[in-house]
Order: sequence, then structure tokens, then C-alpha cells
Amino acid sequence: MNRMQKDEPDWPACQQATSVWDIPPGLLDLAESRARAGGVLALAGPPGIGKTQFGFDLALHLRRPDRRIEVLSLDDFYIPEHGRGRDPMANHPLFKTRGVPGTHQLERLIACMASMSRGENTMVPRFDKLLDRPLPARRWRAGRPVQLFILEGWCLGASPAADEALHEPVNELERHHDPEAVWRRQVNNKLRYYAARMRPLIADLWFLLPPDWDQVRRWRLEQEERLPGSGPRKNAAAIDAFLQHFERLARRMMAQPPAGALILPIDAERRIGQPYRHEQSA
Repeated sequence: MNRMQKDEPDWPACQQATSVWDIPPGLLDLAESRARAGGVLALAGPPGIGKTQFGFDLALHLRRPDRRIEVLSLDDFYIPEHGRGRDPMANHPLFKTRGVPGTHQLERLIACMASMSRGENTMVPRFDKLLDRPLPARRWRAGRPVQLFILEGWCLGASPAADEALHEPVNELERHHDPEAVWRRQVNNKLRYYAARMRPLIADLWFLLPPDWDQVRRWRLEQEERLPGSGPRKNAAAIDAFLQHFERLARRMMAQPPAGALILPIDAERRIGQPYRHEQSA
């Protein structure tokens, strides 16, 4: 039988007493205002930049005896490998690799947040990236209603591209495995669905902006070595191949961050530069 956990969040990746990120006081003030108002604070940015740890560190700063905060990751809601690519609207063979819109259980995430907002007993999944499958269902959350969700996910806030922008491949994966842009169009359509479902739920979006794509590659390789678990780890060549699934959308988000997002420029040492708000599209 699953053991219910009361009130205290289960943050297994956040055991240290001090933050890995040096979060500026001004950002903490903004986060405190959001925590008082409640809702969903979303964190987006390319794979490997450190969104999960940033969310945990931010939550540590915001904890209060009378305030319940939950840190959730879009990655924990991946469809299991054996189930990916079965959706008629996302059935290209490239969907077998997790990552892009169309490989998440988005409705389960939304239902999970709604349940926790009401203070109901809720099973929150956790995904093992090394084994590419969910961990056993044993992480139950219970207690008071959640005031603030810190939700991190690499593609949160992204908008779909114009169809004509999908024609030319951006890397070898697209050139050789998606020559007719079928996968690209299916991902784009799924992104349109993600945006329609998630935008009404997100109270504010912070986008962690890396210096360049090469730095993203270095960070993702470092992350692979730190992933929990005992499954096989990807080498540098495998990481490069894996990131090609993310590259088109991640590069576009770096060049054109989500409208209305608070942009956090991040340097190669993960120091946070001067934040600025990306203007809403006309």
C-alpha cells in the first residue's frame, strides 16, 4: 500500500541546505509576490540548463509554515517508451524518442495540479531518464491545498511555428529521418495543443536563456553524468544525437523567447544576468 506523505513536499533532488543557483534578491522578491498571489510559476529553457534545480532552490527561499509549494517537472509526465508514437496525431517513428511535444501525458499533469490545488490525495509520477520509464507509483502527495506550483518544462510557453518555417531541416536528424517534414508538422501541431492547454494555467513564465547552443550541449552532457539511477548513460555522440530532437524548437525559443516571459540571461557559469520582460506580441 502506498504511504501517504503529509504536507511536507517530497523534493529528493533538493537535499542541500544552500542554493546551487545564486538567485538575485530582485528575483526572489518577484517570486515572493507570486507565492502570495498563488497559481503556477513556470520555468522554461533548453535541456540541461538547470531548471529543476532552479525550481527547488527557489522553493527553498519561498517556504513558509503556512504556505504549501509544489515543484513539478514536465519531464516526470513523459509517456512510457512503449506507448510513445501510438497517438494518430503523433505517430512518426521519431516520437519514440522522448522530449518533444507529443511525448508527454499533458492531461495527467493538468489533472494532477487540479487535484493538489484542492488538497486531495494525489499520485505524482516520477520518470527515470536513464531507463526511459516511469518509476514505480509510490510518490503520493497529500495535505493542504497547494498555493504555488513551480512547474518546469523546456518547451513551456512556446508558440507553434508557421508551416512554411518547417520546410528546411535544421540538422542531420531532420534531413535523414524526416525528409518530408511529417514529424516536424506533427510536433508543431502538438505544440499548438500544449499552448492552448497550458497558457490559461500559467500565471507567470520565466525563461532561462543560455549563451548559445554549444553551451546547451555541454550542460546536457554534464547533466547525463549526474542523473540519478543505474541505467546506461549516453556518451557525447549519443547526447548530440538526442539533442537534435530538441534543437529546432529550443533554438527558436532562444532566438524568440515566449511572449510576456521574464527572460533570465544565464552565462556559462550559470550566473544570472539582468532580467528583462519580453514584450507581448502585437
